[in-house]
Amino acid sequence: MVSGHSPLSWLARAQIALDAARGIEYIHDHTKARYVHRDIKTSNILLDKGLGAKVLAIIFILRA
Repeated sequence: MVSGHSPLSWLARAQIALDAARGIEYIHDHTKARYVHRDIKTSNILLDKGLGAKVLAIIFILRA
């Protein structure tokens, strides 16, 4: 825990997980080229000021 900050609620944690899952789904299923994010870990999920999760796009393009 960061000094001076309280832990996140379980609701906030669940929302972060859902945001990250939606981002990964978008990268995988809804982009024109097929992408695979091969390095999903907590350090590659960024949070904005409102605790919205953004997946850091370190991606590999699959050539069909």
